Amino acid sequence: MQNISHFFGQHYRPIEGIVFYQKKGNGTGPSEYVERFPIDDDGYFLAGSRLTAKQAAKLSKALLIGERKPEKVERKDNYLQVKKLMPPSVLSFSHHPTQEVVWWTAARKESLLFSDHLTIPCGLASLPPLVWKASRESLTIFAMKEDNRPTLDTKLFLAPFFNIHPGGSVCMGDVDVAIGADKYMEDFIMAWETYFFNSYFSHLIADHSPVKGNIVDLWQGLVGQQTEFPLNQLTPTALTLKNLLHEKE
Repeated sequence: MQNISHFFGQHYRPIEGIVFYQKKGNGTGPSEYVERFPIDDDGYFLAGSRLTAKQAAKLSKALLIGERKPEKVERKDNYLQVKKLMPPSVLSFSHHPTQEVVWWTAARKESLLFSDHLTIPCGLASLPPLVWKASRESLTIFAMKEDNRPTLDTKLFLAPFFNIHPGGSVCMGDVDVAIGADKYMEDFIMAWETYFFNSYFSHLIADHSPVKGNIVDLWQGLVGQQTEFPLNQLTPTALTLKNLLHEKE
């Protein structure tokens, strides 16, 4: 079994505790109830409050674990369930009604594909940290300057790629996107990242450049080089992660 304990110190900190109470004896009143206790930055429990029905429903969804079913059965119940633990990259998800996932990726290198007319060679290049939001039919991407797990106040920048609308939505062109209703969350995320990086970057939409300076010069200077992505060339938006998450509601 793989040891994953090192992930917890890197990606998680306790923000809330849940305490279950059970009554002793046969007195009147409910036999059990649940309270939530916020945890401060120093790890101390703050004053508790009774768990509301809405909070209980949210907790129930977060704890759902999908189970594999026989291949001959259509596995729609698996859609956006997790196989084991929640992926540490996931920032938010919704089963209903939007059925979307928001996740982030750290700065890294990826093999990129460019159409010949751009005069940019295909190859490995450094990327900035990215925030992704996807449903089965659509993908939106933004960039960040901080290379760590974003907070609600993290500022978003335009993703520095071709084929992206000014609002962040990705034009997949003639790519045949087929995200099945049987996708576990891990497979859903991997599928979208694969679609994005295995499609050819070909044009700017409405001649809108998402970076400061010449985008062709930018990628010509990055592909095949050890250079880190120049974060100073990212174009800011008026959005934070909180704005992006509220679009799902």
